[in-house]
Amino acid sequence: MKCIDHHKVIVVAQSFGGLSISLAMEKFPKKVFVAVFVTALMPDTAHKLSYVVREFMKVPKVWKDNCSITRGNNSWISFSDKFLKSSFYQLCSLEDFALISALKRPGSLFPNDLDKIQLSEEKYGSVDRVYIVAKVDLGVIEDFQPEMIGNYSGKEVKVIHHSGHLPQLSRPLELSVHLLEIARNYSSSS
Repeated sequence: MKCIDHHKVIVVAQSFGGLSISLAMEKFPKKVFVAVFVTALMPDTAHKLSYVVREFMKVPKVWKDNCSITRGNNSWISFSDKFLKSSFYQLCSLEDFALISALKRPGSLFPNDLDKIQLSEEKYGSVDRVYIVAKVDLGVIEDFQPEMIGNYSGKEVKVIHHSGHLPQLSRPLELSVHLLEIARNYSSSS
């Protein structure tokens, strides 16, 4: 984002990537046309950035097949194949899931770092947001998505029916149509 001089961009995130684009929006609000949250965590300005993560972790799920590791101040989680197949990738092809399974790594949500970050209305809040709901999302479940949207509504909400947590794998054409429509609407309106 620092390298972008006189251009504006559209930032798109999926799942926990919503935290990353939120930070980009906070640091570079004048460089972003619109932020697109595709079944992603979408924070608000009333709470620390960690709030949306903690609320997400409260959603009832079957976490028992996953491994959690704590080192120092950070916790890491490794999702089991069983959990990934039943909750995140249930509508993906067998080939996509085999690749995902081979490439998966433990990850951290860095809750202690996120506890220190407060997004502002003046920066993060000044960027238009579009949320794309996947109707069969078992990762960021459909009940939690409206809660985030209600906490900090965006400019619009789009829906992809018959899509799991990763519409880019389960419904790529529908996701592409939405993203192209968003690009046309927001880049031409400036």
